[in-house]
Amino acid sequence: MKKQKTGIIRLSFITLLLLFAGLGITLCGCIMWPQSSKPFAVTGSSLNWAEMYYTTTNTTSGVRLSLLGSGNIVLTRGTSSRLLNPFAVDVDSSNWSDYERDEVNLSRTDMQQIFQLLINRNVLKKSKDLPPDTTVVAQMHGRIDDRVFSCVTADPKLIEVVEAIIALFPPPHQRNHTEDH
Repeated sequence: MKKQKTGIIRLSFITLLLLFAGLGITLCGCIMWPQSSKPFAVTGSSLNWAEMYYTTTNTTSGVRLSLLGSGNIVLTRGTSSRLLNPFAVDVDSSNWSDYERDEVNLSRTDMQQIFQLLINRNVLKKSKDLPPDTTVVAQMHGRIDDRVFSCVTADPKLIEVVEAIIALFPPPHQRNHTEDH
């Protein structure tokens, strides 16, 4: 009799273990469910952030923007490798000094409006292939209210937002090439 009881208990334990494992896998699947790309109301969270890299095909320079939900926007621009790699080590390159950095601080409400504009202009939508005649491109990735996005786009509505953010900053400094030495 005891042997049957142990077998039933062992079977029940294994069944219970498998049930919990199945439940866990199901819940993980729900968490990983694809998020909707539909617009939503953005909160004023300081955990919201976005990184953008803006460039045109007729120049070697680019503009990088870092946006934080707390209201901080950092703009870097130039042709230096430091633009895309803050740990760059090619200090002897001819364009090492072609690097500008500027920063503005907006209110959290203003930053919330910028993030809302990105959401309303479909930054969450999967981007399509770039048209062959593309001259202006923006790479964007970030997290807005727990919705993660990453895209390379030439969408005029999104490019307009990036250009409006760049317009918050003074124009590029005209470098005198004798400054480098």
